[in-house]
Amino acid sequence: MVSHDRSFLNAVCTDIIHLHSRTLITYKGNYDQFDKTKDERLKNQKKEYEAQKQYREHIQVLYVGNIYFLVTNVFSVSTLILWYLNMSSIDLAPRFKLEFIC
Repeated sequence: MVSHDRSFLNAVCTDIIHLHSRTLITYKGNYDQFDKTKDERLKNQKKEYEAQKQYREHIQVLYVGNIYFLVTNVFSVSTLILWYLNMSSIDLAPRFKLEFIC
C-alpha cells in the first residue's frame, strides 16, 4: 500500500518495507515506529562510519622494499625506515656453490 497520510498508515500498517540503496529493509510496527527506528539506524550507521574513518586515519600501510607494513604512528614509520635502511646494507642472500659432476 502506498499513502502519504501518516495517520492512515499508523492505523493500518503492522509492518513496513523500506527500499533504500537497492536493499529492502523490514520494520515492525506502524509508521511512527518505522520513522523512529529508521532514524536510530541512520545515527548508528553514522557513528560506525566515523569510528571506521578514525581507525583508517590512525592506521597507515607503508610499502618498503617489497614488504607491506601496518604502521600506527609516525614514530613507527621512522623506526621502520631506519630498520629497513640498516637491513638493506646487510647482505642476507645465502651464497651457494653448485658443482655438477658428469
